[in-house]
Amino acid sequence: MAADFTRFNDAHQRHALNTTPTTLLNAQTDSAQSLARSALTIVDTLNAQPMYHSPEIRAVYARVRQLAHLATDAADHLIDAGHPRPHPCRASH
Repeated sequence: MAADFTRFNDAHQRHALNTTPTTLLNAQTDSAQSLARSALTIVDTLNAQPMYHSPEIRAVYARVRQLAHLATDAADHLIDAGHPRPHPCRASH
């Protein structure tokens, strides 16, 4: 998961240099979705292991689930940024 996080951050820097905004948003969205999938895979893997759920293990679960939710939310916002909607106050009636 740390490697996915590093690739996600590296993708931001790499794509920000010489690309169109649409290409950048698409690449960042793909990276955020991949990070979310990786975090959810970790949760599934941990769920499949018969183990005592100590406070430390529960803390790991909480952080990995939080990472998955944050990455999913980031991807959703990036998707929204690529398809802007008119502001409700500026929308024509």
